[in-house]
Amino acid sequence: MQRFSTSGLPSPRAKIDYLKQILSSVFTDLDVEPDVPGDFDNHLRSTGLGGLSITHATSTPARIIRRHGVTAAGEHLYFLHTQLEGRMHAVQDGREGWLEPGDMVLCDAAAPYDLGLSGTSRTLILGIPASELRRRVVAPHGLLGRRLQGAAGPMRMVRTLVTEVWEQADGGDELSQPVGERLGATILDLFATACHMQFGAGAEEGALADGHRARIRRHVEAHLFDPELGPAAVAAALGLSPRYLRLLLAGDGEGLTAYILRRRLEECARQLRDPRHARRSVTELAFACGFNDASHFSRAFKARFGRTPRDYRQDPFSVV
Repeated sequence: MQRFSTSGLPSPRAKIDYLKQILSSVFTDLDVEPDVPGDFDNHLRSTGLGGLSITHATSTPARIIRRHGVTAAGEHLYFLHTQLEGRMHAVQDGREGWLEPGDMVLCDAAAPYDLGLSGTSRTLILGIPASELRRRVVAPHGLLGRRLQGAAGPMRMVRTLVTEVWEQADGGDELSQPVGERLGATILDLFATACHMQFGAGAEEGALADGHRARIRRHVEAHLFDPELGPAAVAAALGLSPRYLRLLLAGDGEGLTAYILRRRLEECARQLRDPRHARRSVTELAFACGFNDASHFSRAFKARFGRTPRDYRQDPFSVV
């Protein structure tokens, strides 16, 4: 059992830097934004389950953010989060939901996601190699960012088993490699069965379209700051016709051009809030985020956030 804690570190920055280093080794590269840096603390306990990992995380209020997809050298992982205490706001792949204690959410480390922890939060995180999950769940893309209710129904069985396996591992009884592999496989088999029971064959029928939509979003995130990024460039890069690309995104209520604009504006807003970019001009940040017209950027920013970029930078958290 590996144990990590930010307690006793000398400053908020030291805690954040240490935690990011640990999260990178246990999970994947993640950013940490505490609600109150001076009161921030995080504690992790982690162990293996064969080829899987299971981790208990306790944290004060914070955002845990995956900004970019998996690198070529990194293992492609999914993370199944089970909320034990506190609330979590999960966002990925255009979906979002509030998790109550007992609920679960699946996240893909190959694409950006955002987890907002409200109050004192305790979460169990199951790290799953993509190859193991996809052997059992045909269309995991359709589950990303969805609140999987664990208080009742099929997912309750999964939540109960994950929790009991953790309690066994955390109780001092070291799980042998063969036992860990069997328990990990049992959890994944049960999760796949619960997905089929809850969502039915319809989830499998949409596997190809879900896969294409995930590829589109990953490509956009990887090339978000390229001024030439647009529907034609995305379609050409992914080998899709522009018409099919439009059809794939028609049901989302947000076309690709609008999605790219929203994500660029969100990244600009994040950088305007970040003290590390305080010396950079608004125009410089806008151009770095893929805009090539300062006037268009200012109009679009004000339309989304209700204030000019300069006013937003001065007071980003005031209510308009």
